[in-house]
Amino acid sequence: MKKNIGKIVSEFEHIVRVDNVAPSGQHFKLDANEEQISALEKRLGLNKLYNFSAEIDIHPVNKRKFKVSGIAYGKISQICSVSLNPFDDEVKAEFSLVYQEEIEAMNTNLKEIEVSFEDEEIEDLIDRQIDIGELAVQYFSLEIDPFPRAKGAVFEDRIAPFEKENPFKVLEKLKKS
Repeated sequence: MKKNIGKIVSEFEHIVRVDNVAPSGQHFKLDANEEQISALEKRLGLNKLYNFSAEIDIHPVNKRKFKVSGIAYGKISQICSVSLNPFDDEVKAEFSLVYQEEIEAMNTNLKEIEVSFEDEEIEDLIDRQIDIGELAVQYFSLEIDPFPRAKGAVFEDRIAPFEKENPFKVLEKLKKS
C-alpha cells in the first residue's frame, strides 16, 4: 500500500519511532505482502519480484544518534540485455548508517570539525522516526543491475567485418599496365 510521507511515496513503509527502541537495541524482520511486492515491482522496473524481505537492527548510540544496520534481500526476474529473455536472480543488499538529529549537527562547534572517510553514512533524524522499510528498498534498488545479463549470455557481433581495399592496389594495377 502506497503512503505519502510529505512528497515521498513509500510502497514498503515501516516507520519506527526511535523513542520506542530499547537501550539495548531492537531487531526488525520485515516481509513484503503481495500488494507491496506488486508496487515495488513497478517502482523498480522489474519483470517480476517474487519476494522481498529485510532484517534490520537499530541501536541507540546516544539520545540523539542511532545506528541502523541491516540486510535487504529478494528474488527478482529481469530481462537479459543481451538475449532479451527473462532470467531469475537473487539480490542482497547490506547497509549500515547512523541517524542523528539535526539539532546536534547545528550545535557542533564550527571551529574544528573532524571528518573521517571511514565513518558510516550519516542521515538526518527527522521527527525522531525512521522509515526502515523505505531504507531497505533504497539499498536493495542500488544492488539491482541496470544492464542485466543472464549467466552465459554473450553478445555476438553479427555484422560481417568490413574489408577495406588496399588503396595501393590501384597503383599496382597501373604499374602492371
